[in-house]
Amino acid sequence: MCIQLFQVQAEEIFWGVYPVWLLAWNILFLTITLVMFIQDRRRQGKNQADEDKEDSLLRRTAQLWVFPVLAILFFMHGIVVFVSLSGVSFR
Repeated sequence: MCIQLFQVQAEEIFWGVYPVWLLAWNILFLTITLVMFIQDRRRQGKNQADEDKEDSLLRRTAQLWVFPVLAILFFMHGIVVFVSLSGVSFR
């Protein structure tokens, strides 16, 4: 993705330089990440009395490691989609 963005920056056009399959992957990643965040918020809102405390602690620890990385990647992919749809030059 980064190499393609450097080519976009050098040629100052997006379409024709950035591959369509990679743009589709960016959109898919954004969708999956949003669904995952929404699902986690819904799960937190429900009663967790059925869950084992150890399972709950392990799940929360894993989420604390994964969500910050996903947030950074989400914004990176979001910028690519924004640039492609808005036509703003990438600098």
